[in-house]
Amino acid sequence: MSNATLPPSLDSLLGANSALSRRLRAVNKPPATLSLPSLPPALAAKTRAELAEGELLLIAETSAVAQMLRFHGPRLAREAGVSGFSVRVQASPEPLVRPSSLQPPELDSGSARVLSEAARLCDHAPLAAALDRLAALATGPSDPKD
Repeated sequence: MSNATLPPSLDSLLGANSALSRRLRAVNKPPATLSLPSLPPALAAKTRAELAEGELLLIAETSAVAQMLRFHGPRLAREAGVSGFSVRVQASPEPLVRPSSLQPPELDSGSARVLSEAARLCDHAPLAAALDRLAALATGPSDPKD
C-alpha cells in the first residue's frame, strides 16, 4: 500500500472539526479551582469548587454538605460569572479539615506538685501512674519549696 491511501493523521482529523478540537483542549486542561469566600467557613472547609466546561462544579464531602450547596449554588454561580452549577459528592481520601488553632492547656509547677503528691499518696497504681504522667507535663521546673 502506498501512503496516499492511508487516512490522514488523527490530529488533522480532529483539527478539522473546531468544536471537537476545543472540547479536547478543555478536557486536557485541568479544571480551575476556585475559592468560595461567600460560603460559611464550616461549609467551605468541606467543599471544593471548580470551573468545568463553563459551569461551576461544587464537590461536597458528604451528602449533607451537597444539600446545603444546592441552596447556595445559584448565588455561587453568579459570583463565579457562569450561568449553571452542579453538585457532586466525593468523599476525599484525606479530610478537608483545617488545622486547629487551639493550644493545649499548660500546667504550672504548683499544680504539678499537687498531682505528684496525690500520686504518691494514691493506693491505686494505675491512677498513681496517670497522675505522675500529668505532673510530668508541667511547663516550668517543679520546685518543692513553692
